[in-house]
Amino acid sequence: MRMAIDVNQIMKLLNDPTVRQLLSSLMGKMGGQQGGQLNGLLEQLSQGGLGQQADSWIGTGQNSPVTGNQMAQALGQDNIDAAAASAGVSPEVAAHDLAEVLPQLVNSATPDGQLPQASDLQQLMSQLMGAAQKPAA
Repeated sequence: MRMAIDVNQIMKLLNDPTVRQLLSSLMGKMGGQQGGQLNGLLEQLSQGGLGQQADSWIGTGQNSPVTGNQMAQALGQDNIDAAAASAGVSPEVAAHDLAEVLPQLVNSATPDGQLPQASDLQQLMSQLMGAAQKPAA
């Protein structure tokens, strides 16, 4: 059974070039295939103390909010600094933007309350990152 991932919502999130660059940099640091990067990111958040919040983003209920400070602490300042440098913003802006977009991104990628298959997610992320880089018509 295929999950109905909310592609339109994800495209809106990736429409901002700064957010796209932040996510691209962060996902690149998570290693592995693109499908495994979301799992790696969620694992990092969980190990960094945001497990309950991340679980709420995957689940079908209300998304628990996080702050930029919580995001920086969970992901590690080195990862935030690298993502910020890649996107040309301050670490504070990077952490804030990631705190805003990651809950929505994870929620949109997990509409049935569970992570999609790694191969499906890899294909989706490749399509989205490619499509988001094209200028709007």
